[in-house]
Amino acid sequence: MACQTGGRPADASRVEILSVEVTSEVITRLVVGNLSYLLLVVSMLMSRMVTLRAVALSSGIAGGSYSFFWLNDPVGTFWETIFFFTNAGQLLLLTLRSRSTILSLDEQAALLHVAGTMLKQPEPFSRRCFLRTKC
Repeated sequence: MACQTGGRPADASRVEILSVEVTSEVITRLVVGNLSYLLLVVSMLMSRMVTLRAVALSSGIAGGSYSFFWLNDPVGTFWETIFFFTNAGQLLLLTLRSRSTILSLDEQAALLHVAGTMLKQPEPFSRRCFLRTKC
């Protein structure tokens, strides 16, 4: 007796099993498709903002490439591009704000006097902010 499924007999010849042929194209697509998310998660594990932004830039490049070349998705490509340029701009601002500052001996003494031992080596941006506000 044949098993009934939806009013029709179950026929072994009609059963199709989903098979995926594993090729280099499939593997490349899986790697690149998941790489952007992996890099995004890794960037959130960073404690330094410069490193976080650099890894996020890599994530944006991988995601944008995947959206553009493999998916042909203009919306995804657009948002990955926005993500990339936002992080690039923030990284540029962070780099410009934190570039080295040369302080005079009086400025160094004032900074160390106010900061005490908590800020033995403050970032250049923090030094500039302190000197502008003249606490």
